[in-house]
Amino acid sequence: MLKKSNRLLRYETLLNKSINNKLEEANRLLKSLSSIDELTGIANRRSFNNYMHIPFENTNQTNFLLSIIVIDIDNFKWFNDSYGHIYGDKVLVKTAGQINSIAKQFSGFAARWGGDEFIYAAFNTGKKDILKTAKNIMDAISKIQVSNEALKCSSFITVSLGVFSMHIISEDDIQKCINNADKALYLAKKSGRNCFKYYSS
Repeated sequence: MLKKSNRLLRYETLLNKSINNKLEEANRLLKSLSSIDELTGIANRRSFNNYMHIPFENTNQTNFLLSIIVIDIDNFKWFNDSYGHIYGDKVLVKTAGQINSIAKQFSGFAARWGGDEFIYAAFNTGKKDILKTAKNIMDAISKIQVSNEALKCSSFITVSLGVFSMHIISEDDIQKCINNADKALYLAKKSGRNCFKYYSS
C-alpha cells in the first residue's frame, strides 16, 4: 500500500512538473508574441517602449545620446483604396523588412509605430550618422517594387522620414526626442514627401 502511494506521489510530482514546464513555455511564447507586430513580424510599439527604458535600468549613467527616425509610407491610403487591403499589407510587410534589416546592420532598433508608420531608434548615434541611416532607409525602400497580380500592375514605395538627435538625461526626454522627430516628419511631408528632414529645435 505504501509502495503504491509512493508511486502515485512520484507520478503526480512528475505530472505537475510537466504541466509547470508547459505553462512556463506558454508564458514565454505569449510574452514573445506580445512584443511582435503580427502583420510585419518586427517589434511592436510595446516592445519599442520597453527597449527605450533599458538604458535607465541598473546603471549609474544618466546622460545618453539618442537618435530617432520616424518613417511614414507615402500615399499609403491610396494603395489601400486603389488596390485593396491585401496589397496594402504587402506594402507594410516589405517596408518593415527593409527598415528592420538596416536596424540590424547598424545596431539600431526598429518597430511598427502604428498604421503605416514605423520608428527607428539608436543610442550613442549622433546627427551625422543618423542622417546617413535615414538616407539608407529611404534608398532601400525606394527599390521595393510591389506587384498586384490581380491588376497586373506594380508600384514603387517611397517614404518620408523625420530625424532628431538629443542628449537625454531622463526617461521623459525620450518622448521629447520622438516629438521632435515627428515635427521633422511633418516638414518632410510638407516638402513633397520622398525625403528626410532633421528638426532643428
